[in-house]
Amino acid sequence: MKQNHDLIALLALDDRGRKMCPNRSRFANTPTILRQVDMALALGCKTLILLVADPSDSDALATQHLAEANEMRFHLLTRPQQLPNLLTDRSELVLIAPGVMAGDAVVLEEMLGSEGLLAIPAESPDGQGLERLDLHSAWGGALRMPVELVVQIEMLGNECELLSALPRIARSSGVTERPIPDEILQSRRWTMDGTKADEPATAPVWRDIRNSIVAPLASIFAEKNWPVFIPAAAALLLIVISAIAVWFELLAIAVAVLAVSMFAMLLQVLISAQAEPLRLTGSAAPLWAGFAPMLPEIVAAFVTGMALSQKASLVPSAYAAAALLGAGWLSRRTVTAEYNGLTSGPLAWLVIACFGAVGHWWAGVALLTAFAFGAIALELRGLRRITTS
Repeated sequence: MKQNHDLIALLALDDRGRKMCPNRSRFANTPTILRQVDMALALGCKTLILLVADPSDSDALATQHLAEANEMRFHLLTRPQQLPNLLTDRSELVLIAPGVMAGDAVVLEEMLGSEGLLAIPAESPDGQGLERLDLHSAWGGALRMPVELVVQIEMLGNECELLSALPRIARSSGVTERPIPDEILQSRRWTMDGTKADEPATAPVWRDIRNSIVAPLASIFAEKNWPVFIPAAAALLLIVISAIAVWFELLAIAVAVLAVSMFAMLLQVLISAQAEPLRLTGSAAPLWAGFAPMLPEIVAAFVTGMALSQKASLVPSAYAAAALLGAGWLSRRTVTAEYNGLTSGPLAWLVIACFGAVGHWWAGVALLTAFAFGAIALELRGLRRITTS
């Protein structure tokens, strides 16, 4: 961005005379328009202008609250001719078309970090409904242009389509045309149809339960816009069932049920993260997000201590259960990716439940504790090699 220039974002919820605006589509019960506010913040925009037919629209109000909560100046725009009056001489305009989503801040900065008009091949299915620039190219869904070009809107009349007019003005005025790379479109890090854009791919690790099992389930919940509280309610119900199992002294069953509740709690955390609109700008996760999956694991450690005390005194039993719990938590803080799944809470406690079902609680606890400490030792060994080199 040019020094001392105010970067202004123009977003739209204008669906007059057309089908529903793509910015009203939802992922994890969060409208796309709120995720576009996140894109504007990631670009460094200090002002947000929202084109909307009805200022009392619920999505418009939610957009205003999110923008102002992040210290952005907010303006509503109901007629295209109002736009030049909302701009200053030392400003630049960023227009993001309805439905456009970026998977990460890097791709945003690469494509819109300087003045430019994004373009894609005219025959591309991604550009359906966007402005056609010429016979061979179509608008790519975003542009950045100097403010002095926007004043041309005043000459087009009240009935002009602002979202179509601005790309035409930018192109005819010589704003640099920037083709969107094919790899960006194919990897879905930039989407234009109101669907969620994918984050940069990472190498999959089959043993990583969080990424290989729980995360895909969370995406299914989010795509179907199911209520976020369902996994949490299921987890609490499973904890109640485990308490009943403890009452009837079915301790192995209780630990197994608690292991399943850990899956549910982790699913709840990931779905809540999907619902967070400020993903590019890195909003802080709530405190409960880190603590919630630990609750059933703490209960599982308590039940395991009860089972161990049936064959030993209380103090060593409590110490063994606490050591297993602490070693498991520490091992999951390592970056030894190939052991992430094997030391995960759900799998570890399912193994403990299996050993307990055949009456070998102490053997299961000793094996899992040793495995967790082994993962920690491998991590420390790797850190030592880095330090000595």
